Amino acid sequence: AAEDGQLAVWEKPRVGHEYRIGVDVSEGLEVGRDTDWSVAVVLDAKYYKEVATLRIKIDPDLLAWQLTALGRWYQWAQLFVERNNHGLVTLSFLRDVHMYPNLYTEKILDERSSRTARKLGFHTTVKSKPLIIDYLKELIREKQININSPFLLDELQTFVNQPNGKMGAQTGSHDDGVMALAIATFGCKLFPPSLYSPESVQFWRKPELSHFTPPQI
Repeated sequence: AAEDGQLAVWEKPRVGHEYRIGVDVSEGLEVGRDTDWSVAVVLDAKYYKEVATLRIKIDPDLLAWQLTALGRWYQWAQLFVERNNHGLVTLSFLRDVHMYPNLYTEKILDERSSRTARKLGFHTTVKSKPLIIDYLKELIREKQININSPFLLDELQTFVNQPNGKMGAQTGSHDDGVMALAIATFGCKLFPPSLYSPESVQFWRKPELSHFTPPQI
């Protein structure tokens, strides 16, 4: 079960379906401390259905191997990895070691040069966090999302507006799953499924991946 630090699967990959994976990266396992979890939530991009979730305590570089295997299984799902702090390590290993072909990148405007640059991963900031959390709240309120993980439901119950004005888990609780879920829903919203029939998808390759030979794992 995911609660024990493993992979929970509710629906295996299906031909003709597209998947988005939101990832919140922790610092890894440290004996004797109640450290955060690294969580990867896999959503069916059309139905906003949680089909699988990885919840684990592992070093950020080793997490990249786990995400590569998970993303590959779900038809090379687009990975939305939070690049804050330890996420940078995971992202660099995904790109440089595992050569994962479908990583989300953000366009960043350099105010000094007025040029745009691309940066790997999703950057959680005081501006972006309320946007993705509010979208998740809307989906839950309108019953447009299907959540299966008991720990995610628990985290959502303890995710509050704190006295300092920030949003996060109550003392003694975790919010890694909430953030991974919110990032995944953001990915579904930003990149809706392609308008291809299920029969044609298995023969179709995304243009940006057409030059890429999938790495052997």
